[in-house]
Amino acid sequence: YYENFFNNCVEVMEYVMRNLNYLEEKTMQFHDLFYNAEGIESWITDLIGAQIATLVKSTWLTKDGFFGIWEGYFDASDHRKVGKYPYTDGPENTALNTIDVLLYALPGVMLLFPDLAKNIVKDLSNRALKEDTPEYVIFSLAFPENLMKYKEEIMKDPTISTDLKKLYGTIKRIANETGKDPKGRMPHYIRYSLTVDTYERIDINPEFVLLYYLIAKYTGDRELLKSVYEVARNAIESIMRTQTMDGLPYLTLPSGIEWIRYVNSMLRA
Repeated sequence: YYENFFNNCVEVMEYVMRNLNYLEEKTMQFHDLFYNAEGIESWITDLIGAQIATLVKSTWLTKDGFFGIWEGYFDASDHRKVGKYPYTDGPENTALNTIDVLLYALPGVMLLFPDLAKNIVKDLSNRALKEDTPEYVIFSLAFPENLMKYKEEIMKDPTISTDLKKLYGTIKRIANETGKDPKGRMPHYIRYSLTVDTYERIDINPEFVLLYYLIAKYTGDRELLKSVYEVARNAIESIMRTQTMDGLPYLTLPSGIEWIRYVNSMLRA
Protein backbone atom coordinates (compact mmCIF):
# COMPACT_ATOMS: atom_id res chain seq x y z
CA TYR A 1 0.00 0.00 0.00
CA TYR A 2 2.94 2.33 0.64
CA GLU A 3 3.72 2.18 -3.07
CA ASN A 4 0.82 4.60 -3.55
CA PHE A 5 2.89 7.25 -1.74
CA PHE A 6 6.56 6.29 -2.13
CA ASN A 7 8.66 4.99 -5.00
CA ASN A 8 11.52 3.60 -2.92
CA CYS A 9 13.08 3.39 0.54
CA VAL A 10 14.97 6.65 0.05
CA GLU A 11 11.70 8.54 -0.31
CA VAL A 12 10.40 6.88 2.86
CA MET A 13 13.43 8.02 4.82
CA GLU A 14 13.21 11.53 3.40
CA TYR A 15 9.57 11.71 4.45
CA VAL A 16 10.45 10.60 7.98
CA MET A 17 13.22 13.17 8.21
CA ARG A 18 10.92 15.98 7.06
CA ASN A 19 8.07 14.94 9.36
CA LEU A 20 9.95 13.51 12.35
CA ASN A 21 8.51 15.98 14.85
CA TYR A 22 4.96 15.38 13.65
CA LEU A 23 5.36 11.59 13.70
CA GLU A 24 6.92 11.62 17.16
CA GLU A 25 4.26 13.96 18.54
CA LYS A 26 1.36 11.83 17.26
CA THR A 27 2.97 8.61 18.43
CA MET A 28 3.53 9.95 21.94
CA GLN A 29 0.03 11.42 22.01
CA PHE A 30 -1.46 8.03 21.22
CA HIS A 31 0.72 6.37 23.86
CA ASP A 32 -0.13 8.90 26.57
CA LEU A 33 -3.86 8.92 25.89
CA PHE A 34 -3.94 5.15 25.85
CA TYR A 35 -1.83 4.35 28.89
CA ASN A 36 -2.99 7.25 31.05
CA ALA A 37 -6.68 6.61 30.64
CA GLU A 38 -8.51 7.46 33.85
CA GLY A 39 -10.33 4.72 35.75
CA ILE A 40 -8.64 1.81 33.98
CA GLU A 41 -6.07 -0.36 35.70
CA SER A 42 -2.73 -0.70 33.90
CA TRP A 43 -3.01 -4.48 33.41
CA ILE A 44 -6.30 -4.01 31.54
CA THR A 45 -4.68 -1.39 29.33
CA ASP A 46 -1.86 -3.83 28.57
CA LEU A 47 -4.34 -6.50 27.54
CA ILE A 48 -6.11 -4.12 25.17
CA GLY A 49 -2.87 -2.70 23.81
CA ALA A 50 -1.51 -6.15 23.07
CA GLN A 51 -4.37 -6.69 20.62
CA ILE A 52 -3.49 -3.54 18.69
CA ALA A 53 -0.17 -5.18 17.76
CA THR A 54 -2.19 -7.61 15.64
CA LEU A 55 -2.95 -4.78 13.23
CA VAL A 56 0.76 -4.54 12.46
CA LYS A 57 1.80 -8.18 12.64
CA SER A 58 -1.21 -10.08 11.27
CA THR A 59 -2.68 -7.93 8.53
CA TRP A 60 -2.21 -7.45 4.82
CA LEU A 61 -2.86 -4.15 3.02
CA THR A 62 -2.33 -4.27 -0.74
CA LYS A 63 -1.65 -1.46 -3.19
CA ASP A 64 -5.26 -1.45 -4.41
CA GLY A 65 -6.65 -1.20 -0.87
CA PHE A 66 -7.49 -4.83 -0.08
CA PHE A 67 -7.24 -5.22 3.69
CA GLY A 68 -6.93 -8.69 5.16
CA ILE A 69 -6.58 -10.02 8.69
CA TRP A 70 -4.98 -13.41 9.22
CA GLU A 71 -7.18 -15.77 11.22
CA GLY A 72 -4.09 -17.14 12.93
CA TYR A 73 -0.73 -18.75 12.32
CA PHE A 74 0.26 -22.39 12.45
CA ASP A 75 3.58 -23.16 14.13
CA ALA A 76 5.74 -24.51 11.30
CA SER A 77 8.21 -25.95 13.81
CA ASP A 78 5.60 -28.55 14.77
CA HIS A 79 4.60 -29.26 11.18
CA ARG A 80 6.67 -32.47 10.91
CA LYS A 81 5.46 -33.75 14.26
CA VAL A 82 1.70 -33.41 13.83
CA GLY A 83 1.34 -33.62 10.07
CA LYS A 84 -0.55 -31.18 7.90
CA TYR A 85 -2.63 -28.46 9.51
CA PRO A 86 -6.20 -29.83 9.14
CA TYR A 87 -7.84 -26.73 7.68
CA THR A 88 -5.36 -24.53 5.80
CA ASP A 89 -2.42 -26.89 5.22
CA GLY A 90 0.21 -24.87 7.01
CA PRO A 91 1.21 -21.26 7.69
CA GLU A 92 1.67 -20.22 4.08
CA ASN A 93 -2.01 -20.96 3.38
CA THR A 94 -3.58 -19.53 6.51
CA ALA A 95 -6.93 -17.78 6.12
CA LEU A 96 -7.57 -14.08 5.51
CA ASN A 97 -10.84 -12.45 6.60
CA THR A 98 -12.53 -15.58 7.91
CA ILE A 99 -16.08 -14.29 8.38
CA ASP A 100 -16.90 -16.08 11.64
CA VAL A 101 -13.58 -14.92 13.17
CA LEU A 102 -14.27 -11.37 11.96
CA LEU A 103 -17.28 -11.31 14.28
CA TYR A 104 -14.93 -10.60 17.17
CA ALA A 105 -11.99 -9.15 15.23
CA LEU A 106 -13.65 -6.53 13.05
CA PRO A 107 -15.33 -4.37 15.75
CA GLY A 108 -11.88 -3.33 17.00
CA VAL A 109 -10.75 -2.44 13.49
CA MET A 110 -13.99 -0.52 13.00
CA LEU A 111 -13.29 1.64 16.05
CA LEU A 112 -9.76 2.56 14.93
CA PHE A 113 -9.95 2.39 11.13
CA PRO A 114 -13.59 2.41 9.97
CA ASP A 115 -12.65 2.72 6.29
CA LEU A 116 -10.61 -0.50 6.46
CA ALA A 117 -13.54 -2.28 8.11
CA LYS A 118 -15.84 -1.09 5.33
CA ASN A 119 -13.30 -2.29 2.74
CA ILE A 120 -13.50 -5.80 4.18
CA VAL A 121 -17.31 -5.84 3.99
CA LYS A 122 -17.28 -4.53 0.40
CA ASP A 123 -14.67 -7.07 -0.66
CA LEU A 124 -16.56 -9.98 0.91
CA SER A 125 -19.83 -8.82 -0.66
CA ASN A 126 -18.18 -9.05 -4.09
CA ARG A 127 -17.21 -12.66 -3.40
CA ALA A 128 -20.71 -14.07 -2.80
CA LEU A 129 -21.38 -17.26 -4.76
CA LYS A 130 -22.51 -16.35 -8.28
CA GLU A 131 -24.15 -18.22 -11.12
CA ASP A 132 -22.14 -19.35 -14.12
CA THR A 133 -19.12 -20.36 -12.04
CA PRO A 134 -17.59 -23.79 -11.32
CA GLU A 135 -18.31 -23.30 -7.61
CA TYR A 136 -21.99 -22.72 -8.37
CA VAL A 137 -22.14 -26.01 -10.25
CA ILE A 138 -20.43 -27.90 -7.40
CA PHE A 139 -22.66 -26.52 -4.66
CA SER A 140 -25.83 -26.90 -6.72
CA LEU A 141 -25.12 -30.57 -7.39
CA ALA A 142 -24.37 -31.20 -3.72
CA PHE A 143 -28.13 -31.29 -3.16
CA PRO A 144 -29.66 -34.70 -3.98
CA GLU A 145 -32.69 -33.19 -5.73
CA ASN A 146 -30.47 -31.24 -8.11
CA LEU A 147 -28.13 -34.15 -8.72
CA MET A 148 -30.99 -36.52 -9.63
CA LYS A 149 -32.40 -34.07 -12.17
CA TYR A 150 -28.93 -33.43 -13.58
CA LYS A 151 -28.41 -37.16 -14.17
CA GLU A 152 -31.73 -37.27 -16.01
CA GLU A 153 -30.65 -34.37 -18.21
CA ILE A 154 -27.31 -36.04 -18.96
CA MET A 155 -29.08 -39.22 -20.06
CA LYS A 156 -31.04 -37.16 -22.58
CA ASP A 157 -28.12 -34.98 -23.71
CA PRO A 158 -24.60 -36.15 -22.79
CA THR A 159 -23.06 -33.02 -24.36
CA ILE A 160 -24.19 -31.01 -21.34
CA SER A 161 -21.18 -32.27 -19.40
CA THR A 162 -18.73 -31.07 -22.07
CA ASP A 163 -20.36 -27.79 -23.11
CA LEU A 164 -19.78 -25.14 -20.44
CA LYS A 165 -22.60 -22.88 -21.63
CA LYS A 166 -25.05 -25.79 -21.63
CA LEU A 167 -23.81 -26.93 -18.23
CA TYR A 168 -24.32 -23.53 -16.60
CA GLY A 169 -27.74 -23.12 -18.20
CA THR A 170 -28.86 -26.60 -17.14
CA ILE A 171 -27.70 -26.14 -13.55
CA LYS A 172 -29.46 -22.78 -13.21
CA ARG A 173 -32.70 -24.24 -14.61
CA ILE A 174 -32.55 -27.24 -12.28
CA ALA A 175 -31.84 -25.10 -9.22
CA ASN A 176 -34.78 -22.89 -10.15
CA GLU A 177 -37.06 -25.91 -10.48
CA THR A 178 -36.10 -27.53 -7.18
CA GLY A 179 -35.62 -24.31 -5.23
CA LYS A 180 -32.26 -25.57 -3.97
CA ASP A 181 -30.30 -22.66 -5.37
CA PRO A 182 -27.03 -21.92 -3.49
CA LYS A 183 -26.54 -18.52 -5.15
CA GLY A 184 -25.68 -15.91 -2.53
CA ARG A 185 -23.67 -18.09 -0.18
CA MET A 186 -20.80 -16.18 1.42
CA PRO A 187 -17.18 -17.36 1.43
CA HIS A 188 -15.62 -18.93 4.50
CA TYR A 189 -12.29 -17.16 4.08
CA ILE A 190 -9.87 -15.71 1.51
CA ARG A 191 -6.70 -17.60 0.63
CA TYR A 192 -3.27 -15.96 0.46
CA SER A 193 -3.76 -15.84 -3.33
CA LEU A 194 -6.89 -13.71 -2.67
CA THR A 195 -9.20 -16.49 -3.86
CA VAL A 196 -12.14 -18.00 -1.95
CA ASP A 197 -11.67 -21.31 -0.16
CA THR A 198 -15.25 -22.62 -0.17
CA TYR A 199 -18.91 -21.84 0.48
CA GLU A 200 -20.17 -24.76 2.57
CA ARG A 201 -20.52 -23.07 5.98
CA ILE A 202 -24.15 -22.13 6.62
CA ASP A 203 -23.29 -20.03 9.69
CA ILE A 204 -21.25 -17.65 7.52
CA ASN A 205 -24.21 -16.00 5.78
CA PRO A 206 -25.99 -14.58 8.85
CA GLU A 207 -22.62 -13.67 10.35
CA PHE A 208 -21.81 -11.61 7.28
CA VAL A 209 -25.15 -9.81 7.58
CA LEU A 210 -24.44 -8.99 11.23
CA LEU A 211 -21.02 -7.56 10.35
CA TYR A 212 -22.37 -5.55 7.44
CA TYR A 213 -25.17 -4.00 9.48
CA LEU A 214 -22.95 -3.32 12.49
CA ILE A 215 -20.40 -1.39 10.43
CA ALA A 216 -22.98 0.48 8.35
CA LYS A 217 -24.87 1.43 11.52
CA TYR A 218 -21.79 2.48 13.50
CA THR A 219 -20.24 4.55 10.72
CA GLY A 220 -23.56 5.98 9.53
CA ASP A 221 -22.55 5.12 5.98
CA ARG A 222 -25.88 4.94 4.14
CA GLU A 223 -24.13 4.30 0.84
CA LEU A 224 -22.56 1.14 2.30
CA LEU A 225 -25.96 0.16 3.68
CA LYS A 226 -27.57 0.52 0.26
CA SER A 227 -24.76 -0.91 -1.87
CA VAL A 228 -24.44 -4.17 0.09
CA TYR A 229 -28.13 -4.60 0.94
CA GLU A 230 -28.99 -6.92 -1.97
CA VAL A 231 -26.02 -9.16 -1.17
CA ALA A 232 -27.03 -9.33 2.50
CA ARG A 233 -30.67 -10.05 1.65
CA ASN A 234 -29.70 -12.79 -0.79
CA ALA A 235 -27.31 -14.27 1.78
CA ILE A 236 -30.26 -14.90 4.10
CA GLU A 237 -32.60 -16.01 1.32
CA SER A 238 -29.96 -18.45 0.09
CA ILE A 239 -30.01 -20.25 3.43
CA MET A 240 -33.81 -20.26 3.50
CA ARG A 241 -33.92 -21.71 -0.03
CA THR A 242 -31.37 -24.45 0.47
CA GLN A 243 -31.17 -25.31 4.15
CA THR A 244 -34.81 -25.84 5.10
CA MET A 245 -37.16 -28.63 4.20
CA ASP A 246 -40.75 -28.69 5.43
CA GLY A 247 -39.84 -26.04 7.96
CA LEU A 248 -37.01 -28.08 9.46
CA PRO A 249 -33.24 -27.73 9.03
CA TYR A 250 -32.02 -29.35 5.83
CA LEU A 251 -29.05 -31.41 6.94
CA THR A 252 -27.79 -33.03 3.77
CA LEU A 253 -24.81 -31.70 1.82
CA PRO A 254 -23.67 -29.00 1.84
CA SER A 255 -25.12 -28.18 5.26
CA GLY A 256 -21.96 -27.13 7.04
CA ILE A 257 -18.52 -28.00 8.28
CA GLU A 258 -19.57 -31.26 9.96
CA TRP A 259 -19.86 -33.14 6.65
CA ILE A 260 -16.24 -32.20 5.84
CA ARG A 261 -15.09 -33.75 9.11
CA TYR A 262 -17.16 -36.85 8.34
CA VAL A 263 -15.62 -37.22 4.87
CA ASN A 264 -12.11 -36.68 6.27
CA SER A 265 -12.67 -39.31 8.96
CA MET A 266 -13.84 -41.80 6.31
CA LEU A 267 -10.78 -41.08 4.17
CA ARG A 268 -8.46 -41.59 7.14
CA ALA A 269 -10.20 -44.87 7.95
